[in-house]
Amino acid sequence: MKTTKVSTIVALCLVVLSANSTTAMPLGSGFIYQGNANSLMDGLYDFEFALYDDPDLNIGIQVESSIFLDDIDVVNGHFIVQLDFGSDIPKRAESNSGGG
Repeated sequence: MKTTKVSTIVALCLVVLSANSTTAMPLGSGFIYQGNANSLMDGLYDFEFALYDDPDLNIGIQVESSIFLDDIDVVNGHFIVQLDFGSDIPKRAESNSGGG
């Protein structure tokens, strides 16, 4: 009996997923960033986010303008923001590093 229920649930999930895939829209270039700052930080803070083509900031080149976000709520050093550097970031990073 349990096997039948599980099989039915899986089959229903597949039907629902396949029905949704025909109407799916492409994802945007934005993403959610969950950051950890100093654990003593609590309150509203202003942040600047920049994207570089190399993790070493001494040799990396900034590939897009900085994003400035004001009054971000920080609780025990933790914060969540939504960032969007644009859809052509991989192309810009590649051309800045000489790879394309």
